This record gives sequence, structure tokens and C-alpha cells, in this order.
Amino acid sequence: WAVDCESWEPVGGAGSRGVPHGAEMEFLANLLEPPERENVLRFFQSSDRKLAIVGRLLVRKACSEACGIPFDELQIKRTLGKKPYLANETPEMPCFNFNISHEGGMVVLASE
Repeated sequence: WAVDCESWEPVGGAGSRGVPHGAEMEFLANLLEPPERENVLRFFQSSDRKLAIVGRLLVRKACSEACGIPFDELQIKRTLGKKPYLANETPEMPCFNFNISHEGGMVVLASE
């Protein structure tokens, strides 16, 4: 999975530290669990905030699609090293592994 965020300008802007501001960023931020949302909104640079929100949503979408878990039932947690992982267990995919990365304006997710 890959998303090019370079040319994406959220409707109403990307906000400022702690505040999503624009309607589009606020809508997207509200799709995240409160701890994820707070983490995303801590970023000072709007470009970092955009990559972070797309990354969090990409993780949720990939896990939902691959494992058949409804988006709003996903449990994404983090290891002590801050690596995200899917906490839901399913018989089909007892251990769904993935990695998320961003560079420049790209956000990429790879999984097994």
C-alpha cells in the first residue's frame, strides 16, 4: 500500500499543533482512537501531521481489509519500541505483521 501525500492540501488547511483546524483534517482525525489522534495533532509541521494521519489511517484500512475486521472494531496498539501492531486476533490471521514508513510526501505500508 502506498499513498502520495505531496500534492494533498486538506480542505481548510492541515491545522496547527494540537488543533486539526480544517474540516477535512478534523473529520480524518476523528476516525482515529483518542490516543492516536492526540499523537497526530502533536506534530508541529503541517506536512508531518498530514503524513502521520495518513499513516495511521492506512494501518487501520490495511488491517481491516486483510483481516476482515470492521474499521471501528480494530485495536491498534504499540510495542514498547512504539511499533504499531494489530491487537485483535482472528483465526485466519493470528499474527498479522506490517510495517509503515514515510519519506518525503510518501506513506508506505508493507505486510506479510
